Amino acid sequence: MRFFPLALFATAFTASIVLAQYQPGVNNHVTLLGRLDRYGSYSNIWGYTDGRGNEYALLGADAGLSIINITNPTQPVEVAFVPGPNSSWREIKTYSHYAYVVSEGTSPSQYTGIQVVDLSKLPNAAPFSSVRWPNVTANSARAHSVAVDDAGYLYIQGGTATAGTGGSSGGIRIFSLVDPAKPAPVGFYNARYVHDSFTRNNILFNSNIQDRGRVDVLDIADRSRPRLLTSIIYPRGSSHNSGTTVDGNYLITTDEANGYTVKFWDVRALWDNDPANDGNIRLAAEYLSNPGTIAHNVHVRGQYAFLSHYEEGVRVLDVTDPTDPAEVGYYDTPSDWGVYPYFPSGNFVVSDIPTGLYVFRFDSARAGTVQGKVTNRATGEAVAGATLHFPEADKKIQTDNNGGYRLRTSVGLHRVVIQAFSFRPDTSQINLASGAPLQHDRALQSLLSPVNEDPPASEGLPTQFHLSASYPNPFRIAANAALAVIRYQLPRRREAEPVTLRIYDVLGRQVATLVDGEIQASGFYRVAWDGRDQQGALVRNGIYFYQLRSGNFHAVHKLVVVR
Repeated sequence: MRFFPLALFATAFTASIVLAQYQPGVNNHVTLLGRLDRYGSYSNIWGYTDGRGNEYALLGADAGLSIINITNPTQPVEVAFVPGPNSSWREIKTYSHYAYVVSEGTSPSQYTGIQVVDLSKLPNAAPFSSVRWPNVTANSARAHSVAVDDAGYLYIQGGTATAGTGGSSGGIRIFSLVDPAKPAPVGFYNARYVHDSFTRNNILFNSNIQDRGRVDVLDIADRSRPRLLTSIIYPRGSSHNSGTTVDGNYLITTDEANGYTVKFWDVRALWDNDPANDGNIRLAAEYLSNPGTIAHNVHVRGQYAFLSHYEEGVRVLDVTDPTDPAEVGYYDTPSDWGVYPYFPSGNFVVSDIPTGLYVFRFDSARAGTVQGKVTNRATGEAVAGATLHFPEADKKIQTDNNGGYRLRTSVGLHRVVIQAFSFRPDTSQINLASGAPLQHDRALQSLLSPVNEDPPASEGLPTQFHLSASYPNPFRIAANAALAVIRYQLPRRREAEPVTLRIYDVLGRQVATLVDGEIQASGFYRVAWDGRDQQGALVRNGIYFYQLRSGNFHAVHKLVVVR
């Protein structure tokens, strides 16, 4: 999450200034058109287009549903507000000219259940009513999320959707929309809690967040009797939301946990009319915006997947090849909940939890691939663990053990900034195109001090600074008393100054301190390292660096550790 000027997020603020230029780390190929912030906090968002082409954002707020005319995207105007139960969760979907709103709130009780909002009278009015289902009351009817399919069925999940049915009270309940103003219950599935669902043809995908990495796949040809076909079960999961590519061949899933990837599943086996193959679903690709982030919701339009992130704003992926998705656009806001990308104008809207509505334009971009190898200019050796920063793409990646890297991102100009411990930073520029990968190799200049022979021994004090090569090198460590010896000398005619001698790994992280700011006079010194880090554990195999500092003197040498 980036930090923005406070004035940008003032309450009841409307932005009409269109950004004419992308700002690395803030946006790329996504342009801000307008903003509106009128309430305390926000949840999910959906959209509606009337018969005259007017476009409306349906924005969940803490006390109800805000209906905002965005036909002029630079001047969003709220035209109606539908009060609802007080809740920080509010979910919305549409069918025909009706919106269906659910929340986890139960007060005021007259608004609980499914709020059915008639949008046909916009912008002048938005009348609504509440519908409840069996085994709930006005004080207990709540749902975590809502979904609608093209066949005319509505689905509510979580909360008390399946209360009193003998299974999980937070399963999934299905309603017929033959009369869209009066959803009628027709079936349910209560084997486990369902956080959200997505329907493709007669297949229902349930995100079972309480079962960690699990998506139940159900046959709903008969909506009154959902039938489990198979389950997608995977480690490190917190199944939150899903959606398929346009052709239905790949399912994209999000997990509501820090650092969990967005996953692309090959589900073609579900459409081959052979039930014996229904379990043959395989993981085809994974995507993560940046380490430690959470992808919240995904929606697909054409060749692009739009992903809302809690701390990374909205990200747009080119999923032309779902086995190799590429992020091609983004706009970073404080904390996105949801995104709706289906307006005929091509504009899309985002709900940000603390700052409200954003209206965006995606400036369509294709994907390209850059790859290469980072080496030591002096020796030709691979530089493992080097960090490559692509500011325009807002991406940081690292080289592998062979110095290699690969990134799929938007075509166009990109700066490439490479940093590696003990090497001079390297900045270059590429012009990325679609098609064959661009090979972009870089050779870094080492900052390591030359390892010379020790100065001639003298009977008196040394006349120059010197850091000697460690011995032995490579250093084979063990649980016994094996030691690597590091020698250095401080010259005469020098005032006593603080001296530090530290060990670092290839990422520049401090591993151990051998001399910690001690005031040392001129002379010859010998320090031993037992291969242990600051916590007393033996370090792993690999390349390490020892660095000596005293006054203006600075020297670094390499030490190889084997076990």
